[in-house]
Amino acid sequence: MANNSIEFTTLNATIGIILSFVLGYISYKYFERLFNKSYAYLVSAAAAFAAVSFGATATEVNKHWVSTSSIALEKFKSYAASPEGIRQFGNQNRTCFLSTKTNDISFFDKEVCLKSAENKKNILVLGDSHAAELYQSVNDIFPDYNVMEAAASGCMPVNSKNGEKRCTDLFNYIYNDFLVNNKVDYILLSANWMVNKDHDLGKKLTEVINKIGKDKVFIIGQTKTFSIDFYKIAQKTPESKIEKLVTKESRLSNSWMSEQLAQSGINYIDVFDLNCNQGRCNYIDQDNVPMMFDKNHLTKTWADSYVKHIRTRVGI
Repeated sequence: MANNSIEFTTLNATIGIILSFVLGYISYKYFERLFNKSYAYLVSAAAAFAAVSFGATATEVNKHWVSTSSIALEKFKSYAASPEGIRQFGNQNRTCFLSTKTNDISFFDKEVCLKSAENKKNILVLGDSHAAELYQSVNDIFPDYNVMEAAASGCMPVNSKNGEKRCTDLFNYIYNDFLVNNKVDYILLSANWMVNKDHDLGKKLTEVINKIGKDKVFIIGQTKTFSIDFYKIAQKTPESKIEKLVTKESRLSNSWMSEQLAQSGINYIDVFDLNCNQGRCNYIDQDNVPMMFDKNHLTKTWADSYVKHIRTRVGI
């Protein structure tokens, strides 16, 4: 089980036991020799303690006093690498979302990820991992559209020469080649805007959007973020208190983006408080699915609800 940022695993238990031996030795050397206990007795006690600790870890003894709902949340620790997570981000049997593991545009499957349709209108989901997390939901919620994807982790979706090579290569290709030579009806542009360090981001986004057409592009706003993986927070924190743990940076980013783009008449869809209603914020649904699996990425169930709202807002 997770205890905030320290997980109760065999590795952590081993580290804890080693530290216990070290501290025990120091205690014995400087204090406990005052008592009349044999060395063999102390070794036997330490060995027994180690055996009990390993046994408790292996048998998950903590499940007897931790709620089943908290234990169930543990599976979200490996959600991103699960079949559901891979499918959600659009990388099932293809690579449409570049990351540090696929750190070059040569990995990007252009023919598959950007395959347009003539009998349907085409939507392009564009951005970083916050765009990728929405891909499968857009595909499901917009069944009457052909949905394409181009995303790269840690990248601001602007037409720039600065940044990681996978970022500049992908977005320069999209803006300067693909969109120029192919029919795209709408673009859903999303990113973890709070990590941006470019004070001219608003200006650069406005320039790109004006070139494409304001009526075609919808910017999906900043979502909430947390300082540790959300499933750990959900395990330990009452749902009514989670809202206080939302990072201030994400709130400020949403406000800044909204104000900056509103001045330019850009379509900005504010989703920051979408999980809140009349002062109450929900973070875990009725099926015990958490809103996020890590510090800032939605699970598929919650991405679905966000995209349903987005479709209502864009009116297409």
